[in-house]
Amino acid sequence: MTQWLDGFKVVRDYDGCLYSLMAQAMGGQTVCYHETAPNTPPDGAGPFAVFDDALMARDFAAPSGSAAAVYACRYKKSRARTLWPDHWRPWHGARFSLRTCPAGTVLADEVILEERLT
Repeated sequence: MTQWLDGFKVVRDYDGCLYSLMAQAMGGQTVCYHETAPNTPPDGAGPFAVFDDALMARDFAAPSGSAAAVYACRYKKSRARTLWPDHWRPWHGARFSLRTCPAGTVLADEVILEERLT
């Protein structure tokens, strides 16, 4: 059984739903995250991106101003090494490996949003 770890998720509140800041900006498959309940990617989608450090999450969210919120979260680490699966490649085929994601990014198969920090 995969253990739950502590992390941080950057989301955007849009029409009453909390969406991943990056996925929504790029027109990808998005999830309306539910607070305090487990969230999993839709079928055919890649893992979620979370941060293992609050400062890194805040730095990522900062350019979006008040549109972005950072939540403390619990997550189950993914074995995946790329943010999007092969069949969905935004930005001319980019898959965004962990090497090209922002510092502190961790890929997760399941996320529970807890307390809003910003």
